[in-house]
Amino acid sequence: RRARGLDSPAARRLLLPRVAGVVAALAIAYGITVGADRANLVWDVTADDRYTLAPATREALARLPGPLTATLYVDPADNRARSTRLLLETLAAAGAGRVTVRERSLEESPEDVARHQVDASNTVVLTLGERAETVVRPTEGALFEGLRRLTADHGQVIYVARGEGEGDLQREGDAGFTGLAEALKTEGFTVRDLVTAALSEVPADAALVMLVAPQR
Repeated sequence: RRARGLDSPAARRLLLPRVAGVVAALAIAYGITVGADRANLVWDVTADDRYTLAPATREALARLPGPLTATLYVDPADNRARSTRLLLETLAAAGAGRVTVRERSLEESPEDVARHQVDASNTVVLTLGERAETVVRPTEGALFEGLRRLTADHGQVIYVARGEGEGDLQREGDAGFTGLAEALKTEGFTVRDLVTAALSEVPADAALVMLVAPQR
């Protein structure tokens, strides 16, 4: 009875305006999508604004001294790559033509994978001139830190004394100081070891010589 009722004039008068409204809404949405695509516009409708760049990231992109290449290394079956692609496209759009996004298969790029120490799928390598930074978990925050390291002034060298029982910046755990080493590198310093037993003078390029928790 309900099926036959839909064929009645009253039913058609009731349903046709609603159907027409749905069709019109879909047409408008499609038109907006096509227009945004042609104009290279992106709307972020995620709950956490995942694809809306923070002001600090935009500033880092604006300070780029040259063209930046962001290469995504992926396994074809890795579903995480879709979100990373969208994030990199957002970076490229904000980079005002100075950011190029590429994608490479892990299996087809063994030399690049080895050179940049890419250990897993969904890894991004940021390249600026001769410098490169590998970002293992490419969130916006991680990419921002990579940009900072790329553009930081690496002219200042910090030497870490070795040979007098000092703490080891390469060692993890309670006796290690890997966190300190990473923090210094993040701020743009170059960290080098300095064997004090054979030391006759402080290196000329040393901005600072550190003795970390000496034991004797």
